[in-house]
Formats: sequence, C-alpha cells, structure tokens
Amino acid sequence: MQSALHAIIGTRSHRFISIACVLVAASILVPSAADAQYFGRNKVQYDAFDFQVLVTEHFDVYYYEDGAEVVPQAARMAERWYARTSRLLDHQLRGRQALILYTSHPDFEQTNAIFGEIGESTGGVTEALKRRIVLPLAGPLKESDHVIGHELVHAFQFDMTSLSGGGGVGFRGPTALSFPLWFIEGMAEYLSVGPVDAHTAMWMRDAAACGCDLPTLRDLSSGRYFPYRWGQAFWAYVSGHYGDESLGKILKVAGRSGNVEAAIATVLQTSIPQLTAEWHEAIIEMYSSVADGAVVTARPVLVDRDPAAQVDGEALEEQGDRPKIDKKAVREQAGELLREQNGAASELVSKRRGSGGLNVGPSLSPDGSLIAYLSEKNLFSIEMFLADAETGKIIRRFTKTATDPHFESLQFINSSGAWRPDGGAFAFGTVVKGSPAITVIDPRTTRRLYEVRFEQLGEVYTPSFSPDGRRIAFAAVVNGFTDIFVVDLESEKLERLTNDYYSDLQPSWSPDGATIAFVTDRFSTDLASLEYGNYRIGLYDLGDNEITPLPAFGKGKHINPQWAPDSRSLYFVTDVSGISNVYRYEFQGGQLYQVTDLYTGVTGITPLSPAISVAASVTKLVYTAYQVGDYDLYVLDDPADLKGIPIAAAIPGASAALLPPKDRSPGLLNVLLDEPELGLVDAVTFESEDYSAGMTLDFISQPQVGAGVDQFGSTFSGGIALFFSDMLGNRNLSTVANINTSNGDLFKSSTLIASYTNRRTRWNWSMLAGQIPYLRRRFGIRQIGPELFEQVEERQWQINRQALIGVSYPFSRNMRWEVSGGFQNIDFANEVKTQIIDINGNLLSEETVDLASPTSINLGLATAAIVYDNSLFGGTGPILGQRYRLDASPRLGDLNYTNVLIDFRKYVMPTRPVTLAARVLHFGRYGSDGEDSRLSEPYLGFGSLIRGYNDSSFEFVECGDTVDTDGTCPVFDQLFGSRLALANFEVRLPILGFFGIIHSPGVPPVEAAAFFDAGTAWTKDVESELFGGERAVVTSHGIAMRINLLGLLIVEVDYVHPNDRPDKGWYWQFNLNPAF
Repeated sequence: MQSALHAIIGTRSHRFISIACVLVAASILVPSAADAQYFGRNKVQYDAFDFQVLVTEHFDVYYYEDGAEVVPQAARMAERWYARTSRLLDHQLRGRQALILYTSHPDFEQTNAIFGEIGESTGGVTEALKRRIVLPLAGPLKESDHVIGHELVHAFQFDMTSLSGGGGVGFRGPTALSFPLWFIEGMAEYLSVGPVDAHTAMWMRDAAACGCDLPTLRDLSSGRYFPYRWGQAFWAYVSGHYGDESLGKILKVAGRSGNVEAAIATVLQTSIPQLTAEWHEAIIEMYSSVADGAVVTARPVLVDRDPAAQVDGEALEEQGDRPKIDKKAVREQAGELLREQNGAASELVSKRRGSGGLNVGPSLSPDGSLIAYLSEKNLFSIEMFLADAETGKIIRRFTKTATDPHFESLQFINSSGAWRPDGGAFAFGTVVKGSPAITVIDPRTTRRLYEVRFEQLGEVYTPSFSPDGRRIAFAAVVNGFTDIFVVDLESEKLERLTNDYYSDLQPSWSPDGATIAFVTDRFSTDLASLEYGNYRIGLYDLGDNEITPLPAFGKGKHINPQWAPDSRSLYFVTDVSGISNVYRYEFQGGQLYQVTDLYTGVTGITPLSPAISVAASVTKLVYTAYQVGDYDLYVLDDPADLKGIPIAAAIPGASAALLPPKDRSPGLLNVLLDEPELGLVDAVTFESEDYSAGMTLDFISQPQVGAGVDQFGSTFSGGIALFFSDMLGNRNLSTVANINTSNGDLFKSSTLIASYTNRRTRWNWSMLAGQIPYLRRRFGIRQIGPELFEQVEERQWQINRQALIGVSYPFSRNMRWEVSGGFQNIDFANEVKTQIIDINGNLLSEETVDLASPTSINLGLATAAIVYDNSLFGGTGPILGQRYRLDASPRLGDLNYTNVLIDFRKYVMPTRPVTLAARVLHFGRYGSDGEDSRLSEPYLGFGSLIRGYNDSSFEFVECGDTVDTDGTCPVFDQLFGSRLALANFEVRLPILGFFGIIHSPGVPPVEAAAFFDAGTAWTKDVESELFGGERAVVTSHGIAMRINLLGLLIVEVDYVHPNDRPDKGWYWQFNLNPAF
C-alpha cells in the first residue's frame, strides 16, 4: 500500500490487483459467513446505483443516471484515446474494454469493482482480473480526459503482457504487474500528458538545483523516488531521443522476458549505465538553460555532477582520483540557495520549522494573524492545522481524520478553507456520510457552528465567504461537471451561478461584494471537438450575472484568484512562463505585475490545487513553494513586494515546462495530441443497454493434483478454487473443493464450500454452505508371527457441515452491525483399518471396521455482533485508534448454549513512533450444554492469545507425577476451559518501513515490541482465581519481532518467558499473525 504522501503527489491514479488476496482466500476455509471480517473498516454503499451500459466500438461504458449527460463525452474521450494508444503501442486490445464511471469521488469510493478502501487521492484504477477501468468523472473535463487516457494505457500494458488478457486457469496476472511503478505509471503518465508538463518539469528543476542525487533506474525501483513524475521524465527522455514507437517495443519485450532493464537495453541498443548518464546530462543541460533565461532573486546553483559516479556504481571511463565530496553538505548548501529564490518572503511553515514536508491549501485569517493549512505533519493522515501567521507555530489541529469517523474526506487535493470576514468562523469542504458538505467551525474551539450537506451534489471545493458572512460561494462537482454555487448558511438555500459543460473552479468573493472571481476554461474550450482551452480567470458580476474574462495572458493556466483587501487588485497563479508564479492584476489601468519569481514554482499537490491566500483586511499573502522535495509555506507582507514588478508585455512561451531532452523531434505522441479530431467519434453512434448482472469467471486457482499407487492400493487427491463475479463486483461466488481418497471414505475426507455475497446495497448479505472434515489418525504396528506384521490405523473424523445466511449493515466506515443464522451438523465417524503384511511389505489381507462414535449434533445457529474499528494500520499491526467486537452466538438443538465474545483493543502513541497497545478479551460458552464432551475446549495457549504456552512447547517433565498416576498434566490442562479471559500489553517500535525510525518506504515493514500477556481459563465447575477459584492466571513476558512479507503475511518471532511454567525458561516461538 502506498503511503498517503506518496499516493497523492502528482497524478491521482492508482493500479491495483488483489491476486495475493485471491490466492490466500483460495486456501482458507471460512467456517462462518459472519466471520469473514472480524475487524476492519467498512466500505459503505450509501447508494444503490442503477447502472446502464453505453456501447461504443471498443468500450462497454458502465454508468448510472447521474452520468447521462457527461458519460457520452467520456466515451468519446475513451475512443479517441484508444485510437492514440493503439497507434503508439502498435497493439489492439483483445476483447471489449470495460470502463466503469462514477460522477463523483464519494460515489467512486463505494465501488465494489475494486476490493478494499479507496482513498481520496486515488483518481482511477485499472485492475487485471477483468481488465476493468474504474474511475470518477470528478472534475474538469480536461482532467477526466487525462485520467481516462492514463488508465487506458494500463489496460494496454496488461493486455500486451498477458497470455489471455485477463483471468484464467492458474492466473498469474499480466507480467506488467511485476514491473516497477516508474515503468508502468511513468509510461502511462507520459503517454497521456506528453513531454510538456510544467508540474513534472518543476520536480526535475528542483532535483537538478537542490543538490539531490539524480536517480538511476535501480534507485527508481527502490521506492525512494515518486514513480509518476520520475517515470514520466524518463520516458519523455527515451521518446525524445529514440522515438515514441520505442515504448511499445520495450513493453512487448519486457512482457516476454519479465526484465524491464534488459528490455530497455535490447530495444535501444545501449547499456543502462550509458542511458542513465545521458539522461542525467540532459536534465542538467535542460535546466541550466532555463536558469540562465530566468530572472530570479537568487539563481539556484545547478550542482556539477559526475554522471559516472551515479550509475549503479559503474564508471563509464577512468577519470583518475577525485576529491571526496560531502554530498550532505552540498545538498544543504544548494537547498539554502534554492530557498533564497523566495526573496523577501519569509519561511513560515516547513519541515525545518516543525511541520511536515507537505504543507498546502493555506488560508490566512482576515487580520493576517492566523493561518489554517493542510499537512501530513502527524505522518498518518492529511489534517487541517491552525498556526500563528507570524511564527508558524502550530496552535491546534482542526481535524483528526485518521481516527475521527465524522469526516470521510477533507478534499485536501482540490480545496482549501476560508475565514469569515470577522475572523470568528472557518469553513472547509468535507464529505460526511457519503455526501459532500460545508463545515463551519469556531477556530478557537473547533466546535461545529454549521454543517450543510448537499446530497444533490458530488463534491464541494474552495468555499469563500460573502462580505456579510451569511453566504458561501463554492465550486461543486455535479453529475460529472464543475460549477459555481452559493449557499445561505441559515436557510441552507442553494443557488447555482453557472450551469454548463465548462469547468468552473475556485470562486473568490470580492471584499466589496460585487464580484466573484473564479477559474474557468469557458473562454477557449471547444466542447464539440473536446479541445480544451487554458484555465483563465472569469469575473462573475453579481449585479447582472454576466461573466467576463480577466485580461491576463493568452497562454498557460490562471488559477487560485485572491482579492486584495480594497477589491482593486486580484492575485492569481499562472505558469505562462512554464513556471508557476504569483501575479497581480490591477483593475485601474489594467496593469499586470509579477509578485514572485521562483525557479521551482508556486503550487499545491496538483497543478490545479490552491496555493495562495491573501488576508482580507491587511497587506499579507501566503503561498506554497515547492523546493528541495517539500511543499513549504512562505509569507509576504511588505506592500512593495506585494505590488510586484510590472509586466510590460505578454510573456512568450518558455521551455521551462518541457521535459528533457532539450532538442527533440515532434514525435508521434505530439502529433496525436495536437489533433483533437483524430479518433473522435460522434456520440450518436453509441447505444445504451440495461446492465446485466450475470457473473463470469474471474479466476481459477492453480489446480493441485496428486496420485499414488503402491502395494496397498491407489490414492488420489486434488484441490481447486473458482471465483466468479459480475462486472460491477456487486455479486461474488466462490467455490472451493479439496478431495482425498487416501483417508478412506471419499465423501468424509473431502472439503466442499460454496459462498455467495451480494454487496449492491448498504445491506450486504451472504450465503455459505459446505463441509470441512477434521481427521485425526493414529498408527500402530506389531509382529504377530515370524515374518508377519499387523498394521493398525485408527481414524477419527469430525465433519462440520454448515448452511448459513448473513447480513451486515455498516452505520459508518467505522461501525457495523452483523447478524447471521443457519444450520450446523457436526458428524462423527470412527473406524479402524487392519492390514496384515509380510516381512517384504506385501499386503496379505485388509479389513476396515466401523467403531462406535458419538452421535451427530444438529444445531440451529444465530449470531449478532457490533463491530467498531477506527484503528490505523502501521505495516505489521495497528498503531493508533481502537477496535472492539461484541458478539453473541446462541446454539439451539441437540445442544443448547451461547458463545459470548468481548474483544476490546486500544492503541495510543505517547511519542512518535512508539505505540502502546492493549487488548482485553473474553470468550465463553454459556448454557446447559456449553461443556458437552463432544465440543472441543478453547485453548488459551495459542500464539495469538497468550505467548509462551503453545502446545508443541510442552514436555512430559513439566507435568510432574500426575501424568503417571492419573494421566493429567496440571500445567498444561489449566490452559483449557469453556471460558477464557486474557489481557495483553505491548510497547511497539517500528524499525523499518514507512513509519520506521529508519525511514525506508521501499523496505518491508519491520517492528520490534516488548510484551506482557496474562490470561486464565475456567469451566462452570472449576472457577478462575479471579473469582476465588482454583484456576491460576498465567502470565508471560518477552520481546517480539515482526516483518510484513510483501503484504502476503506477517511473521512474528517471539523470545518469550512463560512465568507460570516452573520447568520452562526463555525460548523462541514462531507465529503467523498480525499484531493484535
């Protein structure tokens, strides 16, 4: 799983395939439908979408009523991207391509086509089982078009590197799933954006100037470099030097070999060290020329690098002895020079000043004394903080989304907050219970003053108060388009200011109340040809409802308008020069001024993210600067600096947004991107159909077959699992079969399970039926003659058969209610097989005799449970929050009893990154038959309960004399009982991984822990000493080490001392369990 920070920077796309989950699921036999998810957060289906299918030449586009207007446009985009991508990669997709579209991100997060939770930073997913593309149309058409193009490249990558293009027998997935992210995501980003990208170029300029080592391909695969940006830059260089057609050739060769570096070297006829060195030289050359052409306050120093020293440790040529370079000192010196580009601006919020490395969405209070902003300072989530606008010192945190279930999203990528003109309230866009909302809080106490939910809208961004503080203007996604709205906080009356297919964003209400400035593409976009214009500033006159453009530049984006306190000037961000900087437009005289002149750029997380804020009543501006790999906040408060430098003429388009190499041929991709009509079809050719919910095969596990023949006869065993689902993932069918004839009776020794789940609505329900046999075998042999032997095998079966139906209802992402009911049959069978064999092993005779066995048990089952989980998983176990499960399960029939489970867990972090974890658990069988001899007794000594008492660690010497006199072993027997209670306490310290004290995002998480466990087991007749009885409370302590192996399983190694085993000291114990 990508970290929050890594997942959000750059394009919001994410590829996902749960093959590991499928393989694990195929090997696990679930005893109860209600037990499928003991803990875990919920994916809530707030809406039951009624899908239709729009059929085009190559696509089946799945949509619902809200998308009726926007989806035909999206289908046209998809067909155009198909024409482009198929030519670029020289490939035609096998079969039709599924494209599942949602009209907002909250709707997208409810999808069942993708397993697991979807964060707000995920802009699209292409999965490999059905090769589905799933994404939200949650913003401007230009951005939706980009995401469709990006994800379609993934579909081509999967198809080109797969034998079947999808699932099948023994499905291993496309080879592309094993490729590094820079290869896959970088290629998708390059082919959907091209070589001109101001945002990625900013990253390259920063790396070239900050003294940071430029990465080799091996470095890119390590996880230390963001794969989207660096991968895009690499492929831009390869395409510029070797041609766009080389990418398809490389992909095909890599798909056959599985080795991406070898494929690159083979197709390009060069070595990887040589290619890397040339790429690095091109970066330095490119951005040296950009720096030479820029007028910056303090020009960055492009560090002179020796390319040979950076290429996987391989020198390209001998260059003699070189002086040793202190790279850390170089980086620090270059970083200081790079920060000087901010000139008169003061560094306010940054990692160096106690915040995080991601500080975005600034919002200054009207008097300029306070600033609210979004940051990952606490490492675990993006939160909103309040700080002193003079010192940058954090005063309080407005939100706690990591553990607070109320806010499902802060819209941190596209939004920022707003202050009421009197400074007494602060507003920001949120998602609450699946619906967008504007939340207004008291900044002094964080108490909610207003919360207006908009069930008719998709998302809300960038609120802006009216001068009287009664109304708020904001941008909203509605049915896949973005428009400007105004809401009255008291009456909650909603007014729509714009209503069309153009993209309207980031409203800003003027202090005089007459005008709302906003970002729009309406002045240059051609909707018929889907040719998108530049984002400009529009001025909405609230008197006559007319929209006029702000006279600024004809090229580049213009975003984030902010009014000066007197309404006579408007600040905004533009990348007209190829670098995003702050400019000011003065209405009287129509003069443009440049306020900042950064070499990197003024920017938020994405090119459209808000990045500046101007105080409403004083002269003060705050902006986000990207530098040295971080997003820092700077403040300008000198009137002369805020006035800026006059711009005499329009700035010509510069090369600062172009990715290396500096000199490149036009290339096929540029030709295709410059022809909006190429591949564009008329929507009238599309046909709409009703959605068919029929299930098709997703995956067949690798069949396992075994056979044997010897003098005793022949045996056969085998296992297979099949998984089916419908295209939307709402309906899922799983079947598992495992047969074995070596244990005698075929039916009694076979495992057969079928389960069905339906998640279309908020009421998730499931059915399960099957049997699971448990077999215990005992063997004996004795000589019965000079050359004759009698071999005896005793077999004891317990066969569990169940038929269950379960229902789950999530109240929120954190809490749900579960109920299930059904029938259970527990059958018993005993037999003994006697064989007479001679001294040579020949079978002379064989007889199988059924023995007396306990009578079968028939039970009616019921379960009701409340589950809560707001915990945050840290790599090997939870690190923050709490979980609990309250579960009652009555059993009625031949036996009558009730299982009761109480499980409470708490995780606190007194100092980062140390976690204190505690668990209290009780399980008991209550009722007249809770201790029937046919029921196996619960055991306290499992490694997941009390460490230091696992059954395989006991020896006869620990039992004392009783083992010989009456066959008992008190030290072992005390761990069994119909009722258990236990408590665990741990101090956890992550060592490696994203949260580790050694920060290493690309390394499997490793955690150390010190623990103390205590527990007791008792029965109805033999009470625990907790209640004045005889059964002791057993304890243990020790240390543990856990490692997460590629997300497949968590391995725990304990060095434990059982305190209540007098004859046992310290020993090693091995577990395959996540931390509790």
